[in-house]
Order: sequence, then structure tokens, then C-alpha cells
Amino acid sequence: HRDLHSFPTRRSSDLPRFLRSLNVEHGKAFLDRAQSFIERTLTASRLPKNAFTISIMLQECQNGGSKFSTPTMGRLIERFVELQLGSHSEAVFVVDFETKRDFLSHLAGKVQSVMSIAEFRRRLTKFIEASKHPQTAEDFIQDFRKSGVFIFSGDEVKWAHPAFKQYFWVRNLVSNGKHRVITKALCRRFNPTLAALVGSQIRASDVPNLIQPLIDEVSKTPLPSLQSLVPEISQQARGIYEILS
Repeated sequence: HRDLHSFPTRRSSDLPRFLRSLNVEHGKAFLDRAQSFIERTLTASRLPKNAFTISIMLQECQNGGSKFSTPTMGRLIERFVELQLGSHSEAVFVVDFETKRDFLSHLAGKVQSVMSIAEFRRRLTKFIEASKHPQTAEDFIQDFRKSGVFIFSGDEVKWAHPAFKQYFWVRNLVSNGKHRVITKALCRRFNPTLAALVGSQIRASDVPNLIQPLIDEVSKTPLPSLQSLVPEISQQARGIYEILS
């Protein structure tokens, strides 16, 4: 179908017009259902109306049942990772989705964004032997070349996008109960993608371990006094007035 990067976002009628332009086999009933789901989700979740969110929600409509829950940004990223690894394409990929996910969760917690192909193959072989999987390292590499999760360039392998590594890094830490490492990363700098991934993967029992340290960190930030705010607001108001006039 038409390149999703050309999806317009300025007018309220853009989404229906864009969906009608798609070349899909499901027909008008599917497009009406997809439009209703996407518009409801964008309104309820405040997700950005862009090519990524639209494309993943369309994919959800194609692969899902008749009813959908409102996804978060973390869930949409998670769904995208699943699609890249082949959760619905078993006939195309050699290694099953769960096995590749387990390996990548382990890998993201151990190595940096770039590694040599020899190191990548060594870690694959070690994982296969420890888990007694029937596939070979070349089977995994063949799948990863198709998936787009990694970029293979010369003698190096690197994550194709930071969100891939972040997703599996969070998964590794949550499964091992290492909440302090996640909290430190969230406190270090503003990272909405990482926050979304953490929010989509943590369990209810994990929340106190993550939230309280963040609250403690925020409490250290001094709030500006009313006396310091008034001059600043007045200056900004004058600047806006000058621009408008």
C-alpha cells in the first residue's frame, strides 16, 4: 500500500481519506472498522497521530479479533518488535519467535549497541548450547537478517534502532527484578520511549519499587517562587504580544 511516511496529519478528514487510499483485500467493512478503532484509540490514549502509530494499529486490525483494547505507546512498540521477529510469520522464519525473544532479552542486558559478528555468533552458540535448541547459529542469523532488528555491516552487528535494544533491555531487567537499574536510567535523563516500554512491561507488584525512587528524585527539584514567576510570565506575555501585533 501507499508509503505510510506520506500520511498527512493536519486535518480531521486526513485519516479516512488515507485509509480509503490503501490497497487492502478486506474491503470497506474492514476500513470502517479500522478507522473507528484508530480514531477512538488516538482520542483515548493521546498517542501521536503519525505513520508509526497508524501502521501498527492497522496491522493489529488485520491480525487481531473483533475487539481491541486501547494500546499504549509501549504496547505499540512491543507489537512492532513482535512483527519484526516474525510472531505471525512462522512459515518465513526458521527459529520460533519465543526463542529469538529469549536470546535478545539476554543479549540486550550483556552487550553494547555494536558488536563484532564473531562475538554475536559466539553468544548465539553459547545460548543454543545452554538451552539445547535444535537450531544453529546460522539459522538465527538468517532470521535476524530478515527481521530488521539488526544491521549487519562488514564484520559488525548493531541494533537497527535504540528502541529495539531498550525493549529487550527492559524485558531482561524486569524478568530479573532489577528495578533499581531501570529507575537510575529514568532519573538520568528524559526518555519517553524508555518510559513507555517500562510502563508496558512492569507488573503491578513492581510499581512501588519504580515509582517511589522517581518521586524522591522529583522532590529534590526546588519549585520556583511566585515572586520569580511573575516577571518571567510578564516578559513572555510581552514577547507574544509583540509577535501577534
